[in-house]
Amino acid sequence: MKIDVTNLIYGDEMRGMKGFRVVVEPLIPELEKDGLRREEVLQELTAKIEKAGVRSLPYELWQKTPGKPSLSVSV
Repeated sequence: MKIDVTNLIYGDEMRGMKGFRVVVEPLIPELEKDGLRREEVLQELTAKIEKAGVRSLPYELWQKTPGKPSLSVSV
């Protein structure tokens, strides 16, 4: 949802983005107790983003990328 809103606001900037680093913030303890894992959220989100044609940058490449583009997710 946030990506769609950002795309509406920034339009061309989002379309021109070739990749960014995906970061999943720590989950609230209740979600972890229910079995949701941060790594699973990261893997699923990364797969969907890459399927849409946007690369997920590994940390090393992200460090060298101007502006250090990132997508932070909180659940």
